[in-house]
Amino acid sequence: MLVDDFNYVPTKTGLAFHDSDAFVKLVFGPYGSGKTCMIMNDAKFYALSQAPSSDGIRRTRIGVVRGTYPELASTTRGSIMEVFPAQYGTIRQGGAPIHGLYRFPVGDGPYDYIRMGEPWQPGMGTICQVEFVLQALQAAEDAEKIKSANWTFAIINEATSIDYEVLTAVMGRVGRYPTENMGGCSYAGVLIDSNQPPQGHFLLNMKANPEENWAIFEQPPAAFKIEDDLGNVKYEVNPDAENLYNLGAKRKPDDFNEWTEAAQRTFLHDKGMDYYKNQIAAWKLEGRTDKIDSLFCMLDVPMRDGKPVWPMFKYDIHVAKSEIEPVLHSTVIIGYDTSGIHPAAVFYQMVQGRWAILDELYGEDMGLEAFVEQALLPLLLHKYQKCNYIVSCDPANAKDAYTGLSPSTHLEQKGLQVHMPKTNDPKTRIRAVDQLLNKSIGGLVISPHCHLTIKAFQGGYRYKRLRIMGSVSAAYDAKPEKNSHSHIADAVQYGALYIVREDVHDERKASHIIRQLSQRRKILRRVM
Repeated sequence: MLVDDFNYVPTKTGLAFHDSDAFVKLVFGPYGSGKTCMIMNDAKFYALSQAPSSDGIRRTRIGVVRGTYPELASTTRGSIMEVFPAQYGTIRQGGAPIHGLYRFPVGDGPYDYIRMGEPWQPGMGTICQVEFVLQALQAAEDAEKIKSANWTFAIINEATSIDYEVLTAVMGRVGRYPTENMGGCSYAGVLIDSNQPPQGHFLLNMKANPEENWAIFEQPPAAFKIEDDLGNVKYEVNPDAENLYNLGAKRKPDDFNEWTEAAQRTFLHDKGMDYYKNQIAAWKLEGRTDKIDSLFCMLDVPMRDGKPVWPMFKYDIHVAKSEIEPVLHSTVIIGYDTSGIHPAAVFYQMVQGRWAILDELYGEDMGLEAFVEQALLPLLLHKYQKCNYIVSCDPANAKDAYTGLSPSTHLEQKGLQVHMPKTNDPKTRIRAVDQLLNKSIGGLVISPHCHLTIKAFQGGYRYKRLRIMGSVSAAYDAKPEKNSHSHIADAVQYGALYIVREDVHDERKASHIIRQLSQRRKILRRVM
């Protein structure tokens, strides 16, 4: 083939990736491992292999998805332009979406017929025409932006930044171009690359439970985390990591070309090792061992972008190994965040001596009445029919914009007992959850299917880092950031306020009984 501008040497994982024609091809790898280059070269292969139409043109339209346009423009665009021949096309710098077009000879025969205006005939050689549509999609609501897209196949770059609904939307837009009268679609699918996803991410479930027509690939880690018996941690770079020859500063000696091939490869390999050592050292200076564990060691750990509100949360301690079932005829405490149009609820119950969060509900752009009627009540009737309920909700008790009813009034009309905490102070609410996390007995455990709640505890609910120039150490906002995790976290807090209140009441009652018994013993001793 004529297109050989980019000298691509596939890794072991790359060879296996290119050998597959699965509908979904997903590769996980550490930072700097060449995943994106692998994906783009796979895309070029499929474009070159596309069946030609009657005019000798192999037409392909590729949808390229990433979380934001700045990422698409600054990084993904450059990766495409490295792999596809610069003399035959480009990717525009701006626009939403960002468009690109390449048109180059495949090299399977003479192609002067195009310049001469002659009709194409078999044996004349074909032209590869590739359209790129770079689209920023992140949250579930962004999926609507591609409902009319017609793509041959798609690329999802750095897939940890998107929601699962985006992936399913992309799957529905491939295999739609070109039509049969233009040669038909030779390959339809989704090519995905990703670093190690954070805990609770849907990509981990894809890796653990792949569908029949999915192929999952995993590159070796760039480093290994080694911990001794005293808890001291060190990191060692993996000499078998992929793409080492393309990493790091490689100022070659003047006589480098005179070296043996083995010596040259050792030199390039060692420079790649130095690259990872430098990267790991930089993250250690920031104290971001979570970044090292995830980006380089490929370990399943929570990420700390910002400062977690509940640093005492430990996944191994506070998340159950299997789904927790409700206890019949026992009281369920429902923590309920009623503010705005993002209502959320969590369901607490005492299970085997610990407060368990059994279920979670979250409504996107829903009013109070719709959330109660369509989500809260159906779950209660389906799963908690034989239990008592107490709803602990926001004491602000703001009226619903659609019905004019306060949350407490609406819930009481449905036959639910409502508790209004005495305060809405954020610090008090956060401390209530801290008290549950800090208990080994009567503390907190979360059912593993409550993904939103777990992600909030892992750092999704956080104090935003402030951008202060010249600060000696990191500074954070005094109040938790309002984001997609804060609604479910507020629900957790309202439930905890009721539980802690009841625990305090029980402790006071127990102390009173103990004092009474002690007094009785003193009286008996005097009598005796």
